[in-house]
Amino acid sequence: MDWWTALGGLATAVAVLGAVVAGAFWHKNVSRSQRTAADEQFRRELLEAVTALAAAGFDHRANI
Repeated sequence: MDWWTALGGLATAVAVLGAVVAGAFWHKNVSRSQRTAADEQFRRELLEAVTALAAAGFDHRANI
């Protein structure tokens, strides 16, 4: 095996490894964004539910 062939193989391996690492970071960031969006949606729904419960309690006390 000649020196240039070995160097070319090493360069290819490093390029593939870099692509795998970049893909892993991209996937992690996408998952984090989706999780953040889901958490925000949950917080909004929870706030709406608590607000509705508080309003119902206030209405109930007003009618007593």
